[in-house]
Amino acid sequence: MAFPQKHRRARVLYPAARDPCAEPCHGIWLGIGAPGEFVIWATAAQKHHGTFRPSLPHFNDVVPYTSRWLMDDGVVVEPVVGNRIERSLAAMDGWGPGAINLEKLAEEGIPAPSQLLWGLHLDFEAQTVTLPEPKRMKAKYLLREPSLQRGCTQVKVKLLRELAGSAQYWASSAPELVPYLPVFYRPLQQLPGDHEYAQPRGTPQELHVMWEEFWDALDWVRLQMEKPWGSSFRVAFGKLLPIRERLALPGMAPKARFVGGDATLDRLGAADWKDRVFHLGSCKAYLPALRMVMGTEGHLEIIAVYELLTFIVLAASRQTAWQGDMILYVTGLKCAGMAAITSLQEPIRAGLTASSTENGG
Repeated sequence: MAFPQKHRRARVLYPAARDPCAEPCHGIWLGIGAPGEFVIWATAAQKHHGTFRPSLPHFNDVVPYTSRWLMDDGVVVEPVVGNRIERSLAAMDGWGPGAINLEKLAEEGIPAPSQLLWGLHLDFEAQTVTLPEPKRMKAKYLLREPSLQRGCTQVKVKLLRELAGSAQYWASSAPELVPYLPVFYRPLQQLPGDHEYAQPRGTPQELHVMWEEFWDALDWVRLQMEKPWGSSFRVAFGKLLPIRERLALPGMAPKARFVGGDATLDRLGAADWKDRVFHLGSCKAYLPALRMVMGTEGHLEIIAVYELLTFIVLAASRQTAWQGDMILYVTGLKCAGMAAITSLQEPIRAGLTASSTENGG
């Protein structure tokens, strides 16, 4: 159960006490209202709130109260156990006049299992994070900026910063976007000086590669944004965790499935170690289908491409058995995988451009 608590600047500081009825320690905290000051107040509020725990531990549990803060926006997170929610809120009631924004509290401060928190829709029953549709529309408008279209290298620094920050926000509901974040930040590595338009560092060849990767990443995000609402930018809580933490979740360890593969220029093979099954086949048997999908007659007889195919072929043949499992693909050829991606960039780029054109831009 989570619900926002909109706070204004508190005028009273409290000691670290377990008893919510403890007498406050009065004091004045001077500041100029800058964002840095908000973070200090938010940290103090979070620490203070966390020093309390409810009475009747057999009824309310023994865990201290929990809250999370972003700038001056606080979110109280409590399980539906006993009357923890009411007591957790009561621990915040004594912060002095004007400490709580009553207007905001009435608007979005009612405890509920589904809330719009910090611009994201969190459903604590379905355990999902979703990017709201208005935010998707705003993202589409941003991605349609003329200077963000393929071929344009005259981009304002302010726009690049807005794009990088927005991508960081979008990734909260789409972790598959995380590997692309460095691509959006790379043009901000500027030459010395104060520039209105981006002046990235690097040789002409490095800058050419940088811009191509930048445009490819933008095209990929645009395609994701065009998917129906709810089928993209919607992720389960567990998928936002690192692999080690996901495996520690109840019931996740049995769902872990280790797979692996290898390839030569003639043969490829892959194994599903959990079910003790394997696949072995000729590499050339998959070339016609690969060329049809990629829309190219170019040279694809590359070891790195076949290394990538080992996983794709195994996934296609084992898709039913893999439903609901966490697939951990183990390979010692990380460099080969990167080479495969590099080798396929041109046909992928052509496909993205064609798709973008068909969708009207």
